[in-house]
Amino acid sequence: MRTTFLLASLLLGCRQPPAPTVSSDPRVTVSTLPVSLLGLSGLTVDDTGRLWSVLERTPALVPLRLDGAHVVQDGEPLPIGRWLPNVDAESIAWVGRGPAGEGQFVLGAEPRFVGARAEDKLVRVDVRDDAAAVRPVGGVVDVVYAPFQTRGEANRGLEGVAVTPAALYAAAETVLLPATGGREAPLWRIARTDEAVTTARLRLTSETGKISDLAARETGDTTRILAIERHYGVSSLVVAEVTWGTADVPSTATARVVRDLAGVLAPVPNLEGLAWLPDGRVVLVADNDSGEAPGLVTVLVIEGLTGLE
Repeated sequence: MRTTFLLASLLLGCRQPPAPTVSSDPRVTVSTLPVSLLGLSGLTVDDTGRLWSVLERTPALVPLRLDGAHVVQDGEPLPIGRWLPNVDAESIAWVGRGPAGEGQFVLGAEPRFVGARAEDKLVRVDVRDDAAAVRPVGGVVDVVYAPFQTRGEANRGLEGVAVTPAALYAAAETVLLPATGGREAPLWRIARTDEAVTTARLRLTSETGKISDLAARETGDTTRILAIERHYGVSSLVVAEVTWGTADVPSTATARVVRDLAGVLAPVPNLEGLAWLPDGRVVLVADNDSGEAPGLVTVLVIEGLTGLE
């Protein structure tokens, strides 16, 4: 038995990681980050142009930066103090600067192996002097599934968060199956002035895809949502114009594909983070924790993305 175990361990240790992703489109630049950044999820850009992702299982903020059309690591991960026990960090958005100049973020959370949840949590994290911690007062905000007449599914939490000057946005990976057919994702909007909540249902474009991150820009009374819709064999950037319902009665918006990445990437990575830069470029990061041999962390920079209007 001991000999068999040793042989199996050696074979697992020799398992080859997945091949690096390559792009057939010159407008999509592929970068790789160290394998040690296991389980990156979410992506955002701060007021200096620095990019941030998060390690989901041992929550820590990961600083990144653009180097031309490529993305490189820009410092060591910052472990998040006071993090919630038995909870993964799934998404991240830059909020702004606090009164003492601290960097303020909001993260989407996912309890481990807990199904039928009435709510999920947004977590406010502050960074001071290269140290990150959950805000001690008002650090956790609940978003409830009741308006969608559903509950959060196991291992499907708040995969996407975004922030604009007016509001905070969240999207869940839990899929809604309306009686009229199709598939939808639940969306929340939380006003930054009074934390008033409004809701919407986002009609998805595929038979299997789920939202894994989103960005938002406000255009008058509507919000333009740019999101990743992905599953095995599905890897698309989708956009939707959302006019919000009420706290209890969601509106409905329909997503449309603006970039099918499955057609230009090989192999197709598990895209988990999206940052929509002020200059119009889109940066995407993939989760390299496949449950088998971890691969290089794939980061994409997309130029000239059209169809967002």
